[in-house]
Parts: sequence; structure tokens; C-alpha cells
Amino acid sequence: MAGVINLKTWAVVWQYGPRIEGRFLILDPSHVLVFNIRGLFVYEFDPNASPAMPARPASEEDYLLHLALPKLKDDTGVVATRVHEHGPRYFRSDRPLFREDPDLDVLALYIQTYAETRWSYVRDRLVLVVPFTTIRKRLEALAQVQPEERQLSQSVPWDQWGPDGARLLKLGASPHAISVMGSRVAIPFRNYSSPNNLDIYIVDVRPKSEQESFIGCERDVSSALGAPLGGIDASDTIQELQSFAEPVTTTLPYRMTYLKAWLHDDSKVAETQGLTHDGMVIAVSLEEFAVLRG
Repeated sequence: MAGVINLKTWAVVWQYGPRIEGRFLILDPSHVLVFNIRGLFVYEFDPNASPAMPARPASEEDYLLHLALPKLKDDTGVVATRVHEHGPRYFRSDRPLFREDPDLDVLALYIQTYAETRWSYVRDRLVLVVPFTTIRKRLEALAQVQPEERQLSQSVPWDQWGPDGARLLKLGASPHAISVMGSRVAIPFRNYSSPNNLDIYIVDVRPKSEQESFIGCERDVSSALGAPLGGIDASDTIQELQSFAEPVTTTLPYRMTYLKAWLHDDSKVAETQGLTHDGMVIAVSLEEFAVLRG
């Protein structure tokens, strides 16, 4: 059974329960984050628990905080959910020689919906970008609530956290391999008629200034950047969403960049990509790599 182990003491400090679904990751030294079709769930654990007393498997009701997703239409189901983050992260207490500011880290939550009708089909391919600061602020606010009143504040509806704490993106096709680094999310699309190139969109939710932010743009930003029509819609209120019961608006500032990555050797295929601190690495085979510098 998956869980969290203190590698210094080998104590099992948190365990998946049988009814908990979704991928989990360690948010900080005392919290676990789980993502599934109902939203984001934060569970608390004691990192100093005794090895002699393994933590009991968590139940679905044991969460400390629940950030709900927008309500789906009754005839809409979710066929895929994935969470993307850039692997083992530094915490505020860590002191590496060089690092991205952990307060700027984000999650990219991929959600693919379908119509639960006689003619089932894909409705929307979505990415929800959520800064870790959005989650931490909710945890800090919850810590100020009296214990006897805390249960009333643990489950937060979408309209109380999402509109100004996240950025929703609608994708025109299935992404090839999403990667995350710091506040940036890279979303590539493969052109299967020309598999040696990728259309890559990089969304950064930490613009350097208000003037650099694309917030409030209702035009097709990706096309304005020279990208193919319909790649990514990052409008504050995305039109033509088919999945949600009500219109969804997100106002988190962002900036988007587009680039076309291609290989001059037609015999090579772009396999995957990953953001680095100052650029991007594109794996094209087991032995060759193409490196793009930002």
C-alpha cells in the first residue's frame, strides 16, 4: 500500500486508504496532497510518529482541506486525470546551492471529460494550473479557525478559491507530454503528419509585471503568438466549454510563449520534453537530444 515513510526512522507516517483515489505527492514535511475528480485534498501527518505505531490507512473523510473543482454537467464524466509537477521539490527549510523559489511552484492538473450519452465522445481537454501558494494560503487561514468550527471550513467550493487562485486552459488536442518547472508549464502537441516537430506552449503564472500579463485578453492569444489556430485557449472565461454546469472564470495572471521545435533529420522522432531552469530539453532518441535555450 502506498504511503509516506520517514527515511530517518523508517516510520510509516501516512498511508493511502482503500477508498482514496488519485495520485498523491508530499506538499510539505507534514502534509500530503491528493488529486482526483472531486478536487484537491490535503491530509496531515506527524513526521515524527513512532516506527512502532504505523499510521492507520487514511479514510476519505480524514482530509484536512478540500478544494473542490467546478461542478460538471449531469451527463459529463471524467475519463482521465493526471497531476504534473517537476518531481522532488525543495521545501522552504532546504538550503541547496541553487533552486527555483519553492513559493512559486505550481501544479498542472490535466482533466479530460466525455459525454455520458449513447454516442460517447471527448468533450474537453483541460489543464488547471494551481500555484502551491493558493493551497498554502488556505491551510494558513484554516489554522486560524477554532478547532470546533474547523469542519465547516475544510471543504472549499470552487467559487471561493478557484477564480483568483488558478488558471484554466482549454487544449485543442491531447498534449504530448506536459512538464512543469517553477511557475512555468510546458504543453507540447505533436503533429502526427510531421512527427519530428512539436508545437510547444509555455504558460507562466508569474509574469514579471502587470504590463506583461495576458490577463483580461479575450482574443485568441496563441494565434497572436504565431501558433496554429486553436492550440490553447487561456481566456479568463473560456467560451464553448462543454463540461461544466456553469461558466468558469479564472483571473490568475499569466503569460504565454509559443515555440516550434523541429529536427532537421526526418528519421528522428521527438519523443518527449522537459523544462529546465533556463530552457528546455527535447528527447528525440535514446542517444540524441535537442536543447533549446530560453
